[in-house]
Amino acid sequence: MRKSFWMITLALLFTALGSTPAHADGVVVLNGGGQVTAIDGITLNGSLYNVTFTSTVDNTFSAYAYNSPTITGIVNAIDSDLGGLHINDPTGDYYGVESASTDVEIAINFPPWINDPAGVLTVTEWDERVGSFPTFIFWANFSPAVVATPEPGAATLTLTGVGLLGLMVAMRKRVAHHRPQAT
Repeated sequence: MRKSFWMITLALLFTALGSTPAHADGVVVLNGGGQVTAIDGITLNGSLYNVTFTSTVDNTFSAYAYNSPTITGIVNAIDSDLGGLHINDPTGDYYGVESASTDVEIAINFPPWINDPAGVLTVTEWDERVGSFPTFIFWANFSPAVVATPEPGAATLTLTGVGLLGLMVAMRKRVAHHRPQAT
């Protein structure tokens, strides 16, 4: 029984020390009406970003071609976090991401959100539509997210906990071998 307790404790310790930190999906930020205003901390193209939906063109990913795996992956990640929710307004059902070929990858709230199969628009055409329908059509804007670093005291706290666990086990061994404890 005691040998299995040690193995379980040791396995949990190595698991905790060797695990990479978990990374959840982006945090969807809602306004008072329940529409999405931003997605914070979403992983896009291997980096962490905050996404907002505005009337301003954003060229963060304009180095990638329209319909490329990178642009499609970005739109799919955003669509996944949006679920069936609207953007900024109860009628906010479209957003676009600029690509290198001056075309726009468009997503539509079907629901759920999907890549719009209706056709290709240029950046100029999409920007005109955004200006004409400011509560219905948006640009996806990207800004690098700040990555939180662990508190300096976290390692000390972990080592203290492991030390106390070792002390507890040593005390139990003394009692198990009927050795008197010092008083």
